[in-house]
Amino acid sequence: MSAQRTLQPPSSIERPFLRGAIHQVHALVGSRDSTKLSELIATDRLAVSQDGFYVASVEQVDELLERVAHNFERMSSPRFYSHENGERVETRILHVAADYVLVWGLPVGSRVRGVYELRVSRPRLKLVRPFALLHRVHRSSHGMFLFGIGTEDSGTNHVWTEHGVLPIEDIRTATAVSDGSFLFLEQIDGTSYRYRFGARGFVDWFPVLQAQGERPVALAYVQNQYVLATRTQIGSRLCVIGGANTLSFPLEETWSGDIEHLWVSPGERSLAWLVRPDRSNSSHRALYVNGALVHEGEFHMDDKDLVWAQTGSMLGARIRTEDANGQEKHTIVTPEVEQDFPSGTFVREFLVDSEGKVAATVTDDGESCYPKIYNRDFQAVPLAWNLTWTPENGIGFNSVLPESVVCRTTDTTELLRH
Repeated sequence: MSAQRTLQPPSSIERPFLRGAIHQVHALVGSRDSTKLSELIATDRLAVSQDGFYVASVEQVDELLERVAHNFERMSSPRFYSHENGERVETRILHVAADYVLVWGLPVGSRVRGVYELRVSRPRLKLVRPFALLHRVHRSSHGMFLFGIGTEDSGTNHVWTEHGVLPIEDIRTATAVSDGSFLFLEQIDGTSYRYRFGARGFVDWFPVLQAQGERPVALAYVQNQYVLATRTQIGSRLCVIGGANTLSFPLEETWSGDIEHLWVSPGERSLAWLVRPDRSNSSHRALYVNGALVHEGEFHMDDKDLVWAQTGSMLGARIRTEDANGQEKHTIVTPEVEQDFPSGTFVREFLVDSEGKVAATVTDDGESCYPKIYNRDFQAVPLAWNLTWTPENGIGFNSVLPESVVCRTTDTTELLRH
């Protein structure tokens, strides 16, 4: 079964103070509730392109076989095993584009688990790289890499990138850089090394010297310099390595407590970090950007709780606290505003603009998702995700309607005001 090879015409949204469009881009097989849909996304069995107009999903054919469906082609062939020797082998969608899908799995007729390319125009498989076990997928706006076991006979841990596959021992930190390379901090035979791996191979391979008892936490590349965060017996250090400090913002080197995370802006001009100042207090933290305090108090964050405005000059943080009943509570904090959400309402995704305003949110009450762009509420749906800025500076998001249709909604209201 083939779908038409062009996107269906959108439905216009024209309400008072709201302009936009809705594209119906993909029909899922079977009805699914919010919990099941979230699970499909978390396990890479439902995925969209970054612009949200191309969708792929894994469909079960029978007890042993499954296939990948794209909104331009159902891809009835080839098929993938869902089990091998009694073991579950879940096909995973790694990347979706207009004319191809990258998939990890075990195709029928092959004994090689790995990364495969499926072309939409002719649903045939091309083995990109053998990869026996897939442990983790890391995605960012700059690129994607995979952690796992390269081949079954070697049993060696590897990292896969579009530039090649590397055997690894003990990767401490890994990030994608704006030039398309990947920055790693790896411990080999007791010594830490920093290096970048890209289209030109290895770049800047150097040992990282550390004092006794010092442990690396994170490595960032900002303003063409490497910034390393380490923990010591008495606190933490944050310093430029491999050259003199020429950063445009002050970087205090010694910190009490633990530095937990580093975040770099998309243009690599700004750096944010999270500190737990008192090791005896597990909940008190402080968030900084370019040396300036953004927020301090009783809260926690993880890597995915910080976003940057398109310009990289402003950030927003989703901080997690507990109410009097011990229920998790979310607040979005920027250098300009704080926006609280009721207990039990979880912020799935959010965007901030260059003025520090909360531009858009997708909240979840456990039964439905509620997209909101500035002060404009959209229809509650079983699932909404992939909240992004459009190339024209509008805002878009994907959603699954109750009838199991995947849509892409774009809001262009703000463009009319400028």
